Amino acid sequence: MYVVEVIPFSRTAPPGTLSYRSRDALAEGTIVEVSLRRRIVQGLVVSCQSVAEAKAVLKNATFMLTKTVPHASSVLPESLRSAAEGIAQLHAATLGSALASLFGEHIRSDLSLADTIEMKHGTGFSIDTVEMPLEARAARYRAIVEANAVHAVATLIVVPTIAETEYWKQEFADKKPLVLSGAITGRRREAALQAAVSSTGLVIATPLFSWTPILTLGSIIIERTGAGSYRSPKRPYLDFRIALTELARSRSLQLAYGDYPLPLEYRTYTEAPLVAAPSSVSILDLRREKIEEVKPKPGEAVVLETEQEAWAAVPKLMREEIANVLNDGGRALVLAVRKGYAPSVICRDCGTARTDEFGNVLTFTKEGPHGRAFRSVDGRVIESTNVLCAICGSWNLMPLGVGVERVEEEMRSAFPDARIIRFDGDTVRTIAMAKKALEGAGEPNTIVIGTEGALPWLLAVHAHQFNLAVVASADSLLALPFWRARERFVRLGLLLTSMANRVLLGTRLPEDAAANAIEHPETTGFFKEESGLRKALGYPPFGTLIALQAEATRTQLDALDTPIREAIAAYAFTILPDRSLTRTQARRSYVLRLPEGVWPEQELSSRLHALPPSVRVLIDPEAF
Repeated sequence: MYVVEVIPFSRTAPPGTLSYRSRDALAEGTIVEVSLRRRIVQGLVVSCQSVAEAKAVLKNATFMLTKTVPHASSVLPESLRSAAEGIAQLHAATLGSALASLFGEHIRSDLSLADTIEMKHGTGFSIDTVEMPLEARAARYRAIVEANAVHAVATLIVVPTIAETEYWKQEFADKKPLVLSGAITGRRREAALQAAVSSTGLVIATPLFSWTPILTLGSIIIERTGAGSYRSPKRPYLDFRIALTELARSRSLQLAYGDYPLPLEYRTYTEAPLVAAPSSVSILDLRREKIEEVKPKPGEAVVLETEQEAWAAVPKLMREEIANVLNDGGRALVLAVRKGYAPSVICRDCGTARTDEFGNVLTFTKEGPHGRAFRSVDGRVIESTNVLCAICGSWNLMPLGVGVERVEEEMRSAFPDARIIRFDGDTVRTIAMAKKALEGAGEPNTIVIGTEGALPWLLAVHAHQFNLAVVASADSLLALPFWRARERFVRLGLLLTSMANRVLLGTRLPEDAAANAIEHPETTGFFKEESGLRKALGYPPFGTLIALQAEATRTQLDALDTPIREAIAAYAFTILPDRSLTRTQARRSYVLRLPEGVWPEQELSSRLHALPPSVRVLIDPEAF
């Protein structure tokens, strides 16, 4: 009889290992099936010793070994195990939770990992950066796919969303790609996963399917590397870009990062210029000169100045450009940054923003459950607009900012004869839904209105190039509370150059280096400025950010403060102000800024993943 220590592949498993009995000696790395909370899950053997050797430990143990390892199916290759260990350490996670997340879709479909023993290594690890417009990236990817096909090895293209699996499936239709995503379910999903394991062709997958154990793999391509969807939404919050990099390194595969531009930490040279954009870009200065009042001299006639144009979400000059396109029978795309009618509501008399009881700013929508309403971003708080200012009691509340509902209202008023399609990309879940929502978008004299989330779906189902793409309020993107906001702004503007013949961005900051990078991507000003700022602040790629977030009652947060501080130990950190979530719940965030080259640090990683489950550990998060 033997005692084996097993790391279960389960997100709900406790940290560390679990002990089981076994009639046979099992080598380290063996994949077994074990019982965990009345479920059979796969796990990895990390040690095995005879009962005689473990006698002293068993005698003093506070538990009895009642469970037996029922079945040993295979051995996990050392390359996968070492990659998973590195990923777990980088994310301050346990090896078991990392493996459960990486192989989650395979395990969830009740497919065995036994075949991984036949996994082959590539010809050598290398990194290629494909930093160019969409059409040029597709050409480079095609060359990689065809080169691998000559040697009968598979190519894996990983894309951040389901919508993009459809786009790349169409782009490589002649290669008959195999697609792995959450859009396929049940037996079709199991069949697709099994087919991917033995594939020697092109496989297109979303992040959660990207660690499917393809036995003969030559290259991994991470498309649209800058997308936020590469981070797992569930514990242990893995960044699949990092996970795929470790996988390529351990299996000696070719790896390509693709985007335009790439995130700063993935660029070969952080300050290098980009290739020219495929379409022309115009920056529209939306600043309005203040008209100074000149007092007339005694006896001088008073001349009344003509009034300035009233403020509009889509200014007059933009509307004129759209009108020119429609008059020629063209199609226009108009983007707003936020959902709703206006992102905030302020009191005209005292300037106070309308918030809920927890201090969260409320947006204004005309499409609430009962018509007009003030609503929180997550939709949990909805209140009537028939309210007064909480500070001065005034009724004079004014919506402020640009939302997609306001843009639609102005477009319908300005162009009553045009076909207006509002596409809410955030609510679309399938290709069929997207096609239905965009029905008629290819017709002449059409305006499509949406947010940034609509773009992947538009690429997937809208085969026609727009004549004009307009960003109604680019400043809203620059004002987002993300440290990557400017980089994200540049990426959005340049993505539009692949979707429209001409791009028009309205901003009150036309001299900003980010706006210049969209208009002239072949210049280096933005990348030098962004690189210098991040270096001064110690942000990636010149350091590592670690955010520890606890969500609980105030009393529980105070109790968690001690173990969190003990885990952080001597490292410097900042505590952000508590953010109220509900009447009883709040979020407290601790932010560590580690110098370049310090992370991963094994002892700190071990202490962080030993924190209670209520503490989220996020590495280089987009926001805090």
